[in-house]
Amino acid sequence: AMYTALGQIDHTFLTQVLTRRAAALGWEIVQLQGLSPIEVQELFSDARLFINTNTLESLNATVIEAMAAGCPVISYTAIGGVDFLEDGVNAQVFENLEVFQMLEAALDIMAQPEAHALKMASLQKAGWATASQYNRDRTRKAMAEWWRKIKFPQ
Repeated sequence: AMYTALGQIDHTFLTQVLTRRAAALGWEIVQLQGLSPIEVQELFSDARLFINTNTLESLNATVIEAMAAGCPVISYTAIGGVDFLEDGVNAQVFENLEVFQMLEAALDIMAQPEAHALKMASLQKAGWATASQYNRDRTRKAMAEWWRKIKFPQ
């Protein structure tokens, strides 16, 4: 079976339809909700696709984790996704709650994985590059700069 990790669920319609249709195509949908960080990490290492349905994150670390694990991403822009998601570059991105467009894209990939192989490989490579930007040193420096600007505004 081909696994797809499914992020936090905002609505049940997408989940129900996607799960039923994916099963008919030989894919298994696994929801992340309730899994430990280690279980999520293991799932990402085996998953062929990550579908992020969360629309409320300022920086969705789960998307970054999926990218770091080499898992191509389909995602809503969410709130903070606009800061790092690039449609067609490092993810396939949809405006928040474009449920039918996201569902159609995900099912098309599942129905024709060979036809999308080059695109998925490109998203995977760009996703790794995106995820590599989020590390402890870079975050520490960015926070220090942010605090400096607050403390000593120009």
